[in-house]
Amino acid sequence: MSRGDLHWSITIPADGAMPFDGIAPTLIRWHTKDHPAGTLEDCGCRLARLRGFHPDSVGLQKLLGALHLESALSIQYHQHPHLIAEIETPNGLRMIGG
Repeated sequence: MSRGDLHWSITIPADGAMPFDGIAPTLIRWHTKDHPAGTLEDCGCRLARLRGFHPDSVGLQKLLGALHLESALSIQYHQHPHLIAEIETPNGLRMIGG
């Protein structure tokens, strides 16, 4: 895939169906010298925690373990799949998602 000067490969299945209803991470390999995030202005925001909720929380935890990502995303059972990101901002903690 590409956009402008950026080129990358991404793990989206050909049918577009995202594993675990989009809660499982989509892996990206950037084909650039430096990671594109390095070009962004630092506005003082940091990801404090990312939480995932899914009816198959056990299966999702197994997948994260196989990818060595179990500490990147905390998983809990919930009937409806969703993500919540907790962001530390200059104005305090903010939550996105739900």
